[in-house]
Amino acid sequence: MRLESEQEDLLARMVEGTRDVPRSERKWLLMRYSRGAFFSGPGIDGREDVPEGDVLMLERVGLIYPIAYSRRDSNPTFVLTPEALAHYADTRDNEPAVREESELRRFLDSEAFGAEYPRAYATWSEADVLLWRADSEREFTTVGHKTREALQEFASEAVERYGPPEVVDDPALVNKRLGAVIAKFLPVLGNKRAALLRALGDYSEATLDIVQRQEHGGQKEGEDLTWHDARRVVFHAASVMYELALEFRDAASRS
Repeated sequence: MRLESEQEDLLARMVEGTRDVPRSERKWLLMRYSRGAFFSGPGIDGREDVPEGDVLMLERVGLIYPIAYSRRDSNPTFVLTPEALAHYADTRDNEPAVREESELRRFLDSEAFGAEYPRAYATWSEADVLLWRADSEREFTTVGHKTREALQEFASEAVERYGPPEVVDDPALVNKRLGAVIAKFLPVLGNKRAALLRALGDYSEATLDIVQRQEHGGQKEGEDLTWHDARRVVFHAASVMYELALEFRDAASRS
């Protein structure tokens, strides 16, 4: 289906506004008054004046559905339909803000990465699927657990592939195992590339810290996890694997 850009923007704000909102509160009110209409609900800033036609177009194409009316049926309350979530997911690649994330996904979905790191890819994909499910708020800690497992598998497969000397055997020691692979390749790289590879090791360590927080439900900080916390660990784990896989591949070609 084709929508105008303003309608796409309205739908995107509605979908994104639900990420940290309980399911029972995911609804929007269209209130008509003498000079127009305003819309209110998650992702909508206060009582925002909107063209009523934009809201009704979303209803017409089946992306929102009226569940209740007030004031003699003139002011409907809407919820998102499953089709809205699917449409939003299909159009995400067109947004500049998500192009980098889309590139990461394309790389991880590629045959090359799947062949080099099949276990890491399979486990990361499970976390990614849980993240984007409509009820993913129930799975926040599982997302963290799966992401940690993916990073462990990635480190193990990198060790198996490149055979660094003096590597620790414990798969839970992700940073030390990746560090062994990094150390093997440092001599074949120039100073700037070597510095980048070391920095990626630091990035991996910081990513594991937030992954562990996610897996343990934010208990240490006493903070409730949100959908954005879950998205953060999935994205940065993908980024770590993306960057290190490319650097390892390039460094190996120079050895």
